Amino acid sequence: MNQRISKTVRFAELKDLDFCTKMDYKHIDEAAIKKRVEEKKVIIAEVDGKPVGYSRMEYLWLRIPYVCLIVVIQEYRKKGVGSAIIKFLEEYLISKGYNVLYSSSQINEPEPQ
Repeated sequence: MNQRISKTVRFAELKDLDFCTKMDYKHIDEAAIKKRVEEKKVIIAEVDGKPVGYSRMEYLWLRIPYVCLIVVIQEYRKKGVGSAIIKFLEEYLISKGYNVLYSSSQINEPEPQ
């Protein structure tokens, strides 16, 4: 069943570093994640105060926002968590004057596309 759930989306804080490191363990190390948390480049989705989704963004050529990674804990997938993260990021970027957000996906991942 693809039921939607109530969730909160926010920028990660240093208190979230363990969760962020766990979710992004294959890509960058804890020191790099900490820096991105401090720069407001990491987003967390929570359900009942529990982190269930993670996203990290970068800026291509230091000026074009790019979604590097979105990870949602398995039991919370297909419940709108990833979409809520993207909506939060879009609203933030619009408020900062951006009108584009880049992303990419694997060819074998039709659902995220």
